[in-house]
Amino acid sequence: MECRDNVYIIGLGGGSGSGKSSVARELATLSGTNRTATVHLDDYYLHPKVFGAGPNANWDAPEALDFEGIRCDLRSLLAGHTIRTPYDSRLYELEHGNPVSKGPQIVPAEFLILEGVYAIYDSYV
Repeated sequence: MECRDNVYIIGLGGGSGSGKSSVARELATLSGTNRTATVHLDDYYLHPKVFGAGPNANWDAPEALDFEGIRCDLRSLLAGHTIRTPYDSRLYELEHGNPVSKGPQIVPAEFLILEGVYAIYDSYV
């Protein structure tokens, strides 16, 4: 898969509630929303049935994220293809904590913001 030239990847990592999403929104505003795509890594948490969620599940562990899916979607974006994240982290089935819909469509852009607790954890990213 060939990559487009002049794509700038910005990784915003940090603890829960540290302002990553707010910084991502501000960066997108400053650079121009039509020139920026934001990938929220919260949309890549493994489904509770896959991760084995239970009373002792650690959703803050890197193993809770689908890094293979993140890498695949990142490669697609860099090649100029539109993606759809596996889940929309803002929509959950409240009773069971399950994501209930496909995530947002993300169109390739000059600035690609990866935002999440483990945005700079994976060596590929």
